Amino acid sequence: MKKIIPVIAFLFVTAIVWAQVVITYPVFPTVNDTLTVTYNAAEGNGALKGYTGDVYAHTGLLTSQGSGWQHVGDVWGTADSMFLMTRIGTDLYTITFQIRSFYGVNAGEIVYSMAFVFRNTDGTLVGRNTNGSDIFYDVWDGISLESKLLTPDESALSVNFGDTIPVMFASSQLSTISFYQNNILIQQFLNSDSVGYTLIANAYGATWIKAVADDGAQQSSDSFYYFIPPPVTVAPLPAGVDDGINYVDDSTATLVLVAPKKKYVYAIGDFSNWLIDDSMYMKMTPDSSRWWVTLHHLIPLKEYTYQYLVDGTLYIADPYSDKILDPDNDPYISSVTYPNLLPYPTGKATGIVSVLETGQPAYEWQVSSYKRPDKTNLVIYELLIRDFISAHDYHTLKDSLPYLQQLGINAIELMPVSEFEGNVSWGYNPDFYFAPDKYYGPKDSLKSFIDACHALGIAVIQDIVLNHSCEQSPMVQLYWDAVNNRSSADNPWYNPVAKHPFNVCYDFNHESEYTKNFTKDVLKYWAEEYKIDGWRFDLAKGFTQFYSGDDLNLWNKYDQSRVNIWEDYNNFIRSIDSNLYVILEYFADNDEEKVLAGQGMMLWGNLAYNYQQAAMGYSQNDFSWISYKSRRYDSAYVVGYMESHDEERLTYKVETYGNHTVTYDVRPLDSALTRMKLAAAFFIPVPGPKLIWQFGELGYDYPINYCPDGTISDYCRTDPKPIKWDYLNYGPRRWVYNFYAALIHLKETYPVFRTADYSMQVSSFLKSIHLNDSSFNVCILGNFDVYPGSITPAFQKAGTWYEYFTGDSLSITDVNAPLAFASGEYRFYTSIRLAMPDLGNVGIDDPAQTHTLALFRNFPNPFNNNTTIDFYIPEGGKARIELLDLQGQILKLIADRNFIKGYYTVELSADDFSNGIYFCKLTSGGSSKTIKIVVDK
Repeated sequence: MKKIIPVIAFLFVTAIVWAQVVITYPVFPTVNDTLTVTYNAAEGNGALKGYTGDVYAHTGLLTSQGSGWQHVGDVWGTADSMFLMTRIGTDLYTITFQIRSFYGVNAGEIVYSMAFVFRNTDGTLVGRNTNGSDIFYDVWDGISLESKLLTPDESALSVNFGDTIPVMFASSQLSTISFYQNNILIQQFLNSDSVGYTLIANAYGATWIKAVADDGAQQSSDSFYYFIPPPVTVAPLPAGVDDGINYVDDSTATLVLVAPKKKYVYAIGDFSNWLIDDSMYMKMTPDSSRWWVTLHHLIPLKEYTYQYLVDGTLYIADPYSDKILDPDNDPYISSVTYPNLLPYPTGKATGIVSVLETGQPAYEWQVSSYKRPDKTNLVIYELLIRDFISAHDYHTLKDSLPYLQQLGINAIELMPVSEFEGNVSWGYNPDFYFAPDKYYGPKDSLKSFIDACHALGIAVIQDIVLNHSCEQSPMVQLYWDAVNNRSSADNPWYNPVAKHPFNVCYDFNHESEYTKNFTKDVLKYWAEEYKIDGWRFDLAKGFTQFYSGDDLNLWNKYDQSRVNIWEDYNNFIRSIDSNLYVILEYFADNDEEKVLAGQGMMLWGNLAYNYQQAAMGYSQNDFSWISYKSRRYDSAYVVGYMESHDEERLTYKVETYGNHTVTYDVRPLDSALTRMKLAAAFFIPVPGPKLIWQFGELGYDYPINYCPDGTISDYCRTDPKPIKWDYLNYGPRRWVYNFYAALIHLKETYPVFRTADYSMQVSSFLKSIHLNDSSFNVCILGNFDVYPGSITPAFQKAGTWYEYFTGDSLSITDVNAPLAFASGEYRFYTSIRLAMPDLGNVGIDDPAQTHTLALFRNFPNPFNNNTTIDFYIPEGGKARIELLDLQGQILKLIADRNFIKGYYTVELSADDFSNGIYFCKLTSGGSSKTIKIVVDK
């Protein structure tokens, strides 16, 4: 090929009039070329502008091998000399390599583009495009005619009247190069592969410049707009118009963007053919805080995509969008989950775009009158749609309601469902607060699910994240400090530096009137548009402007500013509907929580550790803090839980780390499930709202850090987990479900479980709870020890007491006469006979039951030194323990001898094994058990 003439090469050294983030020499590299990549840190998002330390290219390819980045060689956050760039001037860096060998391109693999971001050593500063997207540079096939505008690099360039605009255009081979202005030829160059041209901006509005290369057989072009923004018109918002999208009628919509201190804004989208249109130039309100434009002649039921162009350089989606399109994540949403999803306007826009649609038919709610359960008697089922049903859509979730109805819960708490970054997420990385995330289905499907819940008397609580937003939020992007890689100091909504130690992403300033208005708009929208029954506010303790830095204790202390913020939000919510639930994830000073509870707000009550210790059979197991009376609240506003999305799974803890003696072990599955019932008997009946984490009622026992490959790692905490509906087919698990259902039925049916006259004696292994009401009394007794014991029951009165789960009666003359309890035994006495529940089994579980052959999870796993393996032999005889590789080959014979009945422990050293996954197999009496073991040295 003919190389680009020296004027182009000169630009690599001098950066004269160069505004590209990345350029290469040669400009049109093939996969076999050695090329120099030059990065201008002053351009793009400017994150590395002025930085003087080492800069690394994090790079890969887009190829025919698959979607996304391929052949990524460097490890993020490490110093790899192969990817270290050479500094050649202020904010200019180069790296030279041969494409095929540098990336390791496979034979026959087609390379389309190189992909780049640039970082400092630890990856805390990352250079990208202006809009935060990754940088892509095409690789030439060596045959076709290609062309590229080297300057300017923006597709739309904002200039002032009379400015000069240097234009440089290159083609991959000698061509006739022509320049057009608004489709009129203004200049032509013959037999050239690169030209420079200077334009003079002389007209308000938008001017389209197109450069065309023509070699006689092919044409290739590139274009840009320059525009001179006209003077801004100042006008108040039309009557009845609010922030966001306002549908005036079936063909008219008014868009309102909150963006104080900005110079000008265009609306750009399908309605303007994605071109800058003077009719879409937005007016500014007299207080300079808002921009608005009215769109006319829209086609009803037609979806239009659009963005805002702010100050000529920044393209953002509408923060009030109720639907957005994401080019990076939408392709992975199936048409089954979201039918007929509007295609992304590829080639017209970059980044997230908003969608508007006039004439949308309103959802027809089937349940017009619905009475919410009393908040002091809520039984909330927390679920993550992704890990609850494999289809991860609202339609299938609605089909699962009979299961939850039979369990008896009266509220469902959905983990965050508003648009979050990515698809496979817990949802605590939000960006768009008015738009349901499409990964779970269309918005009307969500409404249909809520409608179906209400028909069954089940409330729907939205887990909402208003402590922070992540980087794709348009409100974050509107005011960005690229130098410090954070929100700028003038951002109306966010703090440049987080005020508390648990913050992630970008911290909302809840003392700002802009943030208050936005938050209230979000809450009102979900209450009115989706009939949400209330919210669980994530990181509610973070709603403060008091700076605690990294000091957790300081953050936990009483904070009057935080109290004031929450009283304001609570009063606003009550103005919408006084019966809406307000649940705060707070965990602050109890005196502060008590004030909020006095305002009618509910507080999350995390008793996971205490119930885990009790269920495992250890001594640190006092869970009296589950009681609102222990916290000195005036009302039962503690949403207590043994498990939540954030806590380790209770059954897993018992099975893995549970206590045991020679005669009794809590770890075998059936024993562990009995301990689940024991714990539940001291959890659900306690007065006040309760929360159950999904599948806890079936003894879910995959750990919170379970990885898709079967290993366990902190890095997998938020990864998808196995969905175990098959647990219903195992009798003892189904009994736990029935046991939960029986307790929930009692709680929701009888006033004694809402009484204020109760006491808890739960600080030792031998525990009791007493509840009193004019209708009848309840006495719950349980032995959490791994040894038998006697409990002083302290029955409330003499006479006949009835054990609820067995129907047995007990005649009491001495209310304090001790009762003997086996390890793990529970009894649930009532002073009147109640109908005995059908648990699917007969009588109280025998804590001393005969166990089958058992091989317990090793601990620790993964391990880098030694690990302990426990196992149980149910009958005397020969047993064999082997360590196998993934192909089933025996690597080590750990034990091979006769054992008597009992529990045993062996240790395994990692010294003789390389990192990887192995299997440990126990064989005895014709049966075998296998566990997965991971060595990670």
